Amino acid sequence: MEWSRGRGADAVLITAATESNQPIELAGEISRQKGRVVVVGAVGLNIPRKPYFDRELTFR
Repeated sequence: MEWSRGRGADAVLITAATESNQPIELAGEISRQKGRVVVVGAVGLNIPRKPYFDRELTFR
């Protein structure tokens, strides 16, 4: 995460149309502590709990 100097993204906006869970997983990995993940598209919603709970992410 050199692009954020190791901090992560304040918010991740997912605008994908896929049955894959990869966008949700990637969003959890690149978000900062207490960041936001917002889904606008239609993606798989099998949310991996550990990164979301550990970072206290908000999911909308």
